[in-house]
Amino acid sequence: MYRPIFSDDPRPPYSPQAKPPKAKTLEPPAVNWIFTLGLSLVFLVNGLIGFVSPGGYISLMQASPLTAWIPDYAQIIQLIALNDLCIGLLLLAYPRSRFLQTWAGAWLLGVALIKTTGLMG
Repeated sequence: MYRPIFSDDPRPPYSPQAKPPKAKTLEPPAVNWIFTLGLSLVFLVNGLIGFVSPGGYISLMQASPLTAWIPDYAQIIQLIALNDLCIGLLLLAYPRSRFLQTWAGAWLLGVALIKTTGLMG
């Protein structure tokens, strides 16, 4: 909408160089909650899979040279599944805990390294 420079309207005149208004985005608390919920669900699902169908995890760990020192993969998988379930539940209960966020991030880094070396090896 064009307005002449000499008008009674207190707003500045339209300028074609003016930036359009920014699109509405989610507020940071909503984004944090969605991220935490998604991360919690990833851990909960991985924990359940570790208890229900551990074969995929065992074969992945056997393929990685980083886990060659582990004597019994079946018992370790149960501990990993329990850890995943605990992280998932605790992230839902305490979403702002820096300790839990750090632990979850470090855990995912370890998982990524094992998966990557397992696929390469």
